[in-house]
Amino acid sequence: MSKTGRNKKLASFNCDQRIWEQFIARCKLKGTTATATLLEFLELYLDDSQDQLDAIGSNNLDKRLDSKIKTSVENYLVKRNNNNTVLFNF
Repeated sequence: MSKTGRNKKLASFNCDQRIWEQFIARCKLKGTTATATLLEFLELYLDDSQDQLDAIGSNNLDKRLDSKIKTSVENYLVKRNNNNTVLFNF
């Protein structure tokens, strides 16, 4: 008998397929598995370490927001520059 199943609970849940595929891809990118990542999350959650989870989530969120803000500002400046060029180009 395999030792894998001893003192273990097989857990399954419904998840959006796109989200699951992105999750699996990110796990592979980080050199880990979905199982290891979910178990780490469960341990952090049960240890009441939401601060660590929040830091992880907000760090990625901050980077995404910074990127979106930068892109929006750059697009605005390009558009404004193009409009000014048209207005003053006689």
